Amino acid sequence: MNRMNTKILAASFLSAALILSCSNVDRTNPETVIASWSSSGNASSSAISSQNPPASSTSSSLLPTSSSSLVQSSSSVCANTYPTATTINDCRDANTYKVTTIGSQTWLAQDLRYQPPGFVDTWCNVGSGTSTVCERYYSWERAKTVCPYGWHLPTLAEWDTLTTSVGGISIAGAALKSNSTDWGESAATTTYANGFNALPNGDYNDTSTSNGFYEYVGTHGKWWTATPATGSTTAYIRRITSGTSYLYTNEEPAVNGLTVRCVKDSV
Repeated sequence: MNRMNTKILAASFLSAALILSCSNVDRTNPETVIASWSSSGNASSSAISSQNPPASSTSSSLLPTSSSSLVQSSSSVCANTYPTATTINDCRDANTYKVTTIGSQTWLAQDLRYQPPGFVDTWCNVGSGTSTVCERYYSWERAKTVCPYGWHLPTLAEWDTLTTSVGGISIAGAALKSNSTDWGESAATTTYANGFNALPNGDYNDTSTSNGFYEYVGTHGKWWTATPATGSTTAYIRRITSGTSYLYTNEEPAVNGLTVRCVKDSV
């Protein structure tokens, strides 16, 4: 066999090997084909791979998942228990909360303390305000997903219903506060009548270009609503302030950390 025929035969064997190596791959995924070629380890397949390089390790399939997708819906996790008529045990982490019924609504009587997986967009302030436990703060996107099964982040309209139930916006702030000691007020300025037990835990400001920080602890209570504001980066909150009886409505940057009160789903 002459040298020319030998080269032709060798090329034929190489082509057959490449066809066989690609016969079992998903042809809809070129990256899989390229990886199969590269795995043969011969010079010809390496040349093919260098002409069609695999996708970079920074391809979209390998990028970090967005924070909003890290939270599993509580509706698919477990079922809560109710040890008494006024308590709920969160089956996700065994935290127990007091609950209170005000008008037609049932609310958690404490701020949520659930730590979602991933430690993303949530912060813990131990000893916040007058508390000695971890007070949990959530970004708005995170807050919309963290309430226990059968409960949810209230909308602005649901807060309005609560406001009406306790006497209107001009006195709702006073009615929802925990007690005069927590808020640094005289008992005469606050009613504390309904068990909502609002605390002045402030917020976590994460809009700074450097490190975030806690602010207004001891003077303000701020809670997310599920209602987006007019801008694309803010959401509506409800705020209570020391020394006043009003329940305020404000807009807050969605990246900031606020406390969460959950309301029970309607039956």
